[in-house]
Order: sequence, then C-alpha cells, then structure tokens
Amino acid sequence: MTVPDAMRRHAQSAGATVTAQAERLATDLADLVRIESVSSDVRCYDAVDESAAAIARLVRDLNLFDQVDVVRSVSDGVAGRPAVVASRPSRRGRPTVLLYAHHDVQPVGDLELWDRPPFDPEIEDGRMYGRGAADDKAGVMTHVAALRALAQVLPDPDLGLVMFVEGEEECGSATVAATLLERRDQLRCDVAVVCDSDNWTPETPALTTSLRGAILFDFEVRTLNAPLHSGMFGGAAPDAFMCAAVLVASLYKEDGSVAVKGLRRGPEPDIDFDKASYMADAGLIGAQLVGGGSIAGRVWQNPSITVIGVDAPTCAEASTSLMSTVRLRVNVRVTPEQSPDEAFSLIADHLRRHAPFGATISFEDVRTVPGLDTTDSGLGSRTMREALAYIWPNPAVSMGIGGSIGFVAAYRQVFPDSEILVIGTGDPASNIHGYNESVEMRTLLRMASAEAAFLLALDSGSAEAT
Repeated sequence: MTVPDAMRRHAQSAGATVTAQAERLATDLADLVRIESVSSDVRCYDAVDESAAAIARLVRDLNLFDQVDVVRSVSDGVAGRPAVVASRPSRRGRPTVLLYAHHDVQPVGDLELWDRPPFDPEIEDGRMYGRGAADDKAGVMTHVAALRALAQVLPDPDLGLVMFVEGEEECGSATVAATLLERRDQLRCDVAVVCDSDNWTPETPALTTSLRGAILFDFEVRTLNAPLHSGMFGGAAPDAFMCAAVLVASLYKEDGSVAVKGLRRGPEPDIDFDKASYMADAGLIGAQLVGGGSIAGRVWQNPSITVIGVDAPTCAEASTSLMSTVRLRVNVRVTPEQSPDEAFSLIADHLRRHAPFGATISFEDVRTVPGLDTTDSGLGSRTMREALAYIWPNPAVSMGIGGSIGFVAAYRQVFPDSEILVIGTGDPASNIHGYNESVEMRTLLRMASAEAAFLLALDSGSAEAT
C-alpha cells in the first residue's frame, strides 16, 4: 500500500513521540494490570472502582479534555460498573473521534495453571504477562499513549475527542446502552475507534470487520422433586444430569458442528489460518478440530455453542444419588448476519423438543449481543490503513473475530451514522480469556503510534485529501 507523504510525516512524528514514552507506557500498563478488576465477581467490585479512578487520573493528566467523569449508569434498577467518559468539542469543522476500550477483566480461573501470578505483571521476551494485559488494559493504554503523542505534537488540537473506557464489558455491558442514551450529545462522534481486538500476526496488523453475535443464557433441567438413592431408583427414575447430557449432545453433529436447525453459516473469509499453527496456538492435546470448511469461517462466521458452567454437586460433595435438577450456563456465537434473538428462539425450541423422558426445561438470564459486519470503506478506515501501513512491516488485513463486543452493537443502534473501526493489540499468542494472558509490547507501541498518526491526520485535514 502506498502511504501518502502527509501520512508519512504524521507517522514519523507519532512514532518518535510514542517510542520515547515506551518505559512510561510499560509502567502505567503494569500498574493497571495489578488491579484485580474482575467485573463479574462481587468480591472485586472495589477493585473495579479503583481501576476506573486510576484511568480517570491518566486521562485528566493528558490535559486534553474539557470534561472527565467516572459514571455509573442504571439499567432495570441495577447500577452498572464504573466507566470513564471524557470529551472535548471539535473546532473549525474537524471530525470527532471516540476512543473506546474497557478496563474490567475476566476471572483468572485455576491459579495452578498460571506460570506466574496473574495480577503481578512481568515482562519476558518482550511480552507483558498478566490478566487484562492484552484484554483490554493494553487497549486503554493504546489510547492514552496515542493521546500523549497528540498532545505533545499539538497541545490544543482542533479535533473533537471522546474517550469511553467501559467497566463491564466482560460481564455483558448491561448499562452501556443507558450511558449512551444519557450522554448522547457528549458521546456522539464521526468515527469510533474500538481497541479491543487482535492482529493477524505480530508483524501484520488487522482491522476487524466482522464480529459474531453472542448469546448467554442459563437453562435448568428438572426431573424429580428431590434427589433419590441411586441404588433404589437408578435405572428406572430419570436423573437430571443424564437428561442434561442427552440434551447437550443433541446440540452437535457427529463432526462437532452445531446441529440446531435454522442457525446460519456465514460466507467463507478471504483469508484463513494455517492449520498446524492454529492447532498449536489452541494447545490441542491429542484432540482434533471440529466442524468443516475453513478454520477462519468456523470461528468468525459460523455458529458455535459452548457449555461454560454447570451447577451440580462437585466430586468432593457427591453422594450416591440421582440428581433432581441441573443448571447449565451456555455461550453461543452466531454469524453477524443472524439476529441473536432469533438464534436463541431456535436453540430454546430445539432443547424443549429434545428434552428426554419428560424432563422439564426452563430458561433464565438470557442476554444477547448483535454482531458486526462492516464494509471497511469510510474515511476513518482509509486513514487508519495508511497509518498502519507506515508503522508495520506489512499492510493491514481485514479479518473477523469470533467474539463479540457489546459496545459496538449498542453504539451502532444509538448512532447508526457513525463509522466504527475495530483494532487491537492482541495476537494469536496473547491467550485472551485464558491462562498466561499476554501482550507483545512492540505491538502496543506500534498500535499507539498508528493511532496517534491517525489522529494527527484527521486534525490536519490531510486525511480528507487522500
């Protein structure tokens, strides 16, 4: 890709100023990673508050914004986790850019599976390890570093700027829509840059142009009034866990792909993963991949169903009894082209029709997030591609992500005319949501440099001329 001369100047300036703050950037990221901001765990709510306060201080220290607030919206009578919202208006006809990331993190799971304490960040071989290092505190620091560079080059830019750092992305973004509506005038933008995704490789950046929709729900299987002695009733009375196992098995075909009728497959992507590399990244131990078609199609466009939790007696608490009830939590991903509400109806109908031995099925806590499918052709996209092409050794590719970002769907609903760009600092080795999560510090510096160049181009007006 040919980079215009104006972008070359912006990228050179941005790259130099971001690189000069590399040590400070690593220190600030490590400080954020040390905060256990697990938004789904009530025991960590104070830490989520601490994380929001720390980010608000970083944003205020930029001296770019007229207003910086820590906000907590209410939806259905429940207060959400704290978000940081900052803004300054545009001048002289320049566009407004919103920068989004989230500061909450996933639970750590079994500590024995981590090679180092998850909230004691450590840099090894150029990568910072720790929960949230990649997802998404690196996204927060990408924006902070880019804005520091912008402020150094242009202390008083004409560009309108909005920053929105969410505190509940990892637990469903329940109050994001309420925040967008409450602060509609403050959060309106021409281009939203969402830094919460991956790159194709550490040497090849990406713009994420599709996100699968998501569904999260619980379902309960009930067969008995109370547990029964397995010696006296086993083999005749239906056990709830047995019925649940039959139900879960009915969701899949023999090759492991989804068997629910009506769940649609999306188009095959233009690029695909190397199978051996993908299997190595997945850490398969004797197992094989499931489904058919390209690997990228399976994880970016096609439906998947995963049981992520089961409420049943643990092995330590087990008794020789038939279970009367079992509760399962299910995570579903659907092609961006299908409504997740429609998909849930199909899945619920499937489970009811396949309930064995008259088992009673009920559903609770259903949450849906629409996917994203964008044309990747606006001014923001073109400008960001030019910046990435100068900073990285290879031009950016368009790729999908199998996950979902609640903010994207909510923002598109409230502001349908705004262009949304999805970038990120992750790569196949980042192990987002898994053990030993990490971010490559060179990638973080590159993405911050590209974002700073992008902002400088939009502020100067050179982007409109390209």
